[in-house]
Amino acid sequence: QVLVNTGSFAASSEFRLGLEAAHVAGPFSLQGEFVATAVNGSESAGNPIFSSYDVMASYILTGESRRYRRNVGAFGRVFPEGGWGAWELTGRYSYLDLDSESIRGGVLHDVTLGANWYVTSYGRVMFNYIAAHPEGSGVQHITQIRLQVNI
Repeated sequence: QVLVNTGSFAASSEFRLGLEAAHVAGPFSLQGEFVATAVNGSESAGNPIFSSYDVMASYILTGESRRYRRNVGAFGRVFPEGGWGAWELTGRYSYLDLDSESIRGGVLHDVTLGANWYVTSYGRVMFNYIAAHPEGSGVQHITQIRLQVNI
């Protein structure tokens, strides 16, 4: 089911601005992102500006820390220190606004609660519950389990 969608519309260009920030203090981390996209649309579409942001917090219960890799601008793997791996709890709020000018793509709010089990530094199991609320519609409840192996 599609929750928000601008559909197709004519445009000649777009300009995208993104800002990110993160803070790590031992097993606790906080990060956020904001993205705005200005579209040079057709006469019927106007010049819409779409925006989104999210804020995520995590805490690694077993004491490990997320490591930031400056050379690639992203967080690297968690290296579990105990025999049973590392356990992390996460929470995130996201907002997406696709309503601008004559475009009515919708507005979406969602909250994600998750738990990650880092079995080794190369593999993890992720559990997520998502409550997605497109404005003007009911809440969609989503559960997700994902296995990830880094080679």
